[in-house]
Amino acid sequence: MKTIQPVYGRDFAPGYTLFIKNTRLISQGIEWFESLEEACDFIASHVCLVVNENTGVECAEHGVQYTTLTDYFDNTNIQVVCREPEGLDGLTIGQVLDCAGKMYDNHTPYDYTGLVGFIGIIIIKLSGIFHFLRKLPVPLHIPGARVCSAFVGDCYKHTDKYKNTELFKNYNISRIDPVLLYNRFPWKPFRFDKTR
Repeated sequence: MKTIQPVYGRDFAPGYTLFIKNTRLISQGIEWFESLEEACDFIASHVCLVVNENTGVECAEHGVQYTTLTDYFDNTNIQVVCREPEGLDGLTIGQVLDCAGKMYDNHTPYDYTGLVGFIGIIIIKLSGIFHFLRKLPVPLHIPGARVCSAFVGDCYKHTDKYKNTELFKNYNISRIDPVLLYNRFPWKPFRFDKTR
């Protein structure tokens, strides 16, 4: 598979989110469950927040951790879509990364049980039928724990600029999966989507 290497400062920068699609079986399973929720032009199984040119921060199997971005960019079994939040500025980047650093310092764990509860919700699509359920934590959620997309969403939620977005008004943070984050957060349009 031929890939295009992202360019720092053009395709990704501090405060951006990387949406990651992997060929591993567990990742494909997550993507399949997510596809039951709503349509999306890129269904990712993982997300990572950009800290700088070389480093990202994510919530993965060992909880909130820092990672090397080339592990994603140089892996031929992985596809990455870089998204820039609409109106991202220096103050907001600082607030996003400060929140991420606090969750790292607090050893925020990965929400394995919430992931199981979340998959069950998607299968029966209760949150689509009973909208009030969207504001409640997913079943089996461990308070304070996060899945990858809930972690990134929480970092954006703890900013002055994004705290009142519709996504955070309508969904409990534990319910934010990669599809919801990709579809419903206010991202800047891709360069090729802009009108001339």
